[in-house]
Amino acid sequence: MVSKGRFKEANETFRAIAKFNKVKDEKTYIKSTSLSICSKLDNLDEVGRREEKKESTQETNRVKKERTYSIIDVLRRPKMRRNTLITYYLFLVNSLVYYGMALNSTNLYGNKYLNTFLACLVDLPSGIIIIYLIQRFNRRTLLVVFLSSAAMCLFITAFTPLMTENGTNLYPFILTFACMGKFAICSSFAVIWLYGSEIFPTELRY
Repeated sequence: MVSKGRFKEANETFRAIAKFNKVKDEKTYIKSTSLSICSKLDNLDEVGRREEKKESTQETNRVKKERTYSIIDVLRRPKMRRNTLITYYLFLVNSLVYYGMALNSTNLYGNKYLNTFLACLVDLPSGIIIIYLIQRFNRRTLLVVFLSSAAMCLFITAFTPLMTENGTNLYPFILTFACMGKFAICSSFAVIWLYGSEIFPTELRY
C-alpha cells in the first residue's frame, strides 16, 4: 500500500494487525514523519511521469520479445525428455487400465450390474483418500505403490479360476481383487494428473 501511496490504509492495516496481536500501536504503524516524506514522493512532476511511462513501454517491449516455448523445448534436454516420455507412458498405462476396467466390468463373473456398480463405487473412496495421501507422501512413492498394487490385484483377477477342483466358488475372491485393482488405478490416475504438471518448468506447462 505504501508503494502505491495508500498511506492511510497502510496505517489502518498496521493498527488492525497490532490490535489482533495485542502489540502497542507505536511499534507497528508508520510514523507521520515517514508519511509526509512518502507523500511528497507521490507527487511526481511531469518529467517523472514521462520517464516512468518510457520505462513501462520498454519493459512491455522486452516482455514481448521474450522467448516463447514449444514442444521442442520439452524434448531438448535429456532429463526433460526422459521425464516427458515417462509421463506420457504413465498417462497411457493409467488410461488403458482405468477405462479398460470401467468398460469391461460386465465381463467379470457373476451379476454384471453388481459388478458395474461396485467398480464405479470404489472411485468415491479413492478420490477422498488420495486428497489426504498427497499431502503427506511424495508423488513418486504414491505412483509406485498404487501402480504396483493395481498390477498385482489385476494379475490375480485375470489368472484365478472361477471354481477350484473341489467345487469352491471363487467369484467373491475375484470380484474383491478386481475392485481393489480399480481402486488402486483410480488413485494412481489422480496422482499422475498432479505429478505430470509439477515436474515441468512453469514456462513449459501451458
